[in-house]
Amino acid sequence: MQTCACRSECCVLAALLIHVGQLFKVETGQRPLVANIGDNITLTCHFNVDEANDLMIQWNFQGINVYLYDNGKEQLQFQNSRYQGRTWFNTSGLPEGDASLVLSNIGISDEGNYTCFVKNSQDRGEGEVELLVVVPYGKVTVTCLLPCQHLSSLDDNVTLLCQSWGGYPRPHVMWSISGISAPESMENITETHDRTFSVQSLLVIRTQLILQAECTLKNQRAKEDLRAQYSSDNVTTGAHKNQKLICVTCDKDELKLMAHKGIIPSLVLIGCLLGFFLVLLLGCK
Repeated sequence: MQTCACRSECCVLAALLIHVGQLFKVETGQRPLVANIGDNITLTCHFNVDEANDLMIQWNFQGINVYLYDNGKEQLQFQNSRYQGRTWFNTSGLPEGDASLVLSNIGISDEGNYTCFVKNSQDRGEGEVELLVVVPYGKVTVTCLLPCQHLSSLDDNVTLLCQSWGGYPRPHVMWSISGISAPESMENITETHDRTFSVQSLLVIRTQLILQAECTLKNQRAKEDLRAQYSSDNVTTGAHKNQKLICVTCDKDELKLMAHKGIIPSLVLIGCLLGFFLVLLLGCK
């Protein structure tokens, strides 16, 4: 076993080991905090300490001073201007090791990681809190762009537009036709000046396949699924100006292709077969 060359070196080494062992244990929780825009949220921070005197508590956000408690009082003169009037700290919780900070009027720019520093003349420690922000989206709508009102036949393509706005974070948009996932759509999701998102999704599909189209906007963080539908009852053709699109005709090859790809459910497939034979005999009225 090696021994220290001199007694003073052993004392220094022992002091360092003791100091490392006495670092504050700071706990801030495991899961991210989720807040709606405009909410007040508590950034949790607890530490183990036997003596609350001579404590310095500091909250930082990406190098910015959010809040500072030092020399037994708040040091608000060092607080960044974006947080002035928006923080509340309960100093009476320090003897119990509570250094939590309340942040009010949450905005999208507040999203990110916050660090809680705890320090006194002997020891120090830190913990991190992740804050996520949610803004609910507005109503989802589905409309049919031209040529919905100027169709010459059931073989024409129509373009459906799904849109919403004013939400955060970026959503996931899905289309389905009669409950079956639709082909890929064209999306235009843009970030606006206030960092919320505007959503537009286009789906091009043959008229005879519309039946019931549904657009779903998922905001997983907000746990919201917003839906809007567009059915064939809303579409008319030039050949049947006063009739709604309730008669769907398909040729044999098209039926095989559609069934193979799983585009339509079995009930619609049966309906198309019956429609095909009826067209041969009577025509589609």
